[in-house]
Amino acid sequence: MERDAAAVGLWENPTTGRKYPRLQILTLAEIFQGKRPNIPLMDLNTAKSAKREDMDAGKQGSLL
Repeated sequence: MERDAAAVGLWENPTTGRKYPRLQILTLAEIFQGKRPNIPLMDLNTAKSAKREDMDAGKQGSLL
């Protein structure tokens, strides 16, 4: 099974250039021992949303 997983190849992160296995096999025993899959870290700065503009509820701006 591990040979088949390795045959799938690697994925290269376009931002960092680091390579990660496309398919990783972890047993329950490994998970209980604290082993985690080798995955890229998520950059939380790109997931931020814009602040909401404070507008008066009853007033609508003009188009012209």
